[in-house]
Amino acid sequence: MRDQLAPDRKTLGALLVVVLLLGGNFIAVKFSNVELAPFWGASLRFAACTVILAIIMLWRRLKMPQGKVLHGALVYGIFSFGILYALLYWALLHVSSGLTSVLFATLPLATLMIASAVGLERLRPTNIFGALVAIVGVALIFSRQLNQDVSFWPIVAVLASVAMGALSTVVVKRLDRPNPVSLNAVGIGAGTIFLLISSLVAKEPIALPTLSSTWLPLDIWC
Repeated sequence: MRDQLAPDRKTLGALLVVVLLLGGNFIAVKFSNVELAPFWGASLRFAACTVILAIIMLWRRLKMPQGKVLHGALVYGIFSFGILYALLYWALLHVSSGLTSVLFATLPLATLMIASAVGLERLRPTNIFGALVAIVGVALIFSRQLNQDVSFWPIVAVLASVAMGALSTVVVKRLDRPNPVSLNAVGIGAGTIFLLISSLVAKEPIALPTLSSTWLPLDIWC
């Protein structure tokens, strides 16, 4: 019995860490946007992640994805780390992290709808109900921040980032059990290149952060 319960505890612990990190993600972006231009700040963050994952790949002697998995990793990376975070970093210049959290809570529902449309998931009432409960719960938590006046396009940008996250999740689901380290090393690398190009096109100022409040989110949420 203990052997059966142990993996469950590990899974719950990992899930708790993921939830905490994701919950602080939007706040970390806010800190980054105080000092760095949005696309440059995002590319700096994910460049560090790419280096760390590449070192892990070399240490564990993992192979680069090939063929369909490589193509999927590139698409996943551009959607999930390139376009998604370009939209999100820009939007968070104009909207609060609380409102962004509420809008981003629609991600499970959006993923379910897209996965159902392509035949990967069956649309069940319980799944829809669970996604709606999550949205309501996040809305209640950040209810005080929902009364702010915001412009139209930042809201559109957050919702578009949700769509990118849902699409990238479906892309990964269609792959044949890729190694997560290799998948994210290639994906985040592709997303970083997209963000760097976006920063250059936008003619953003290129500078390293000097504030500890900027470095700390980069270290934790890379």
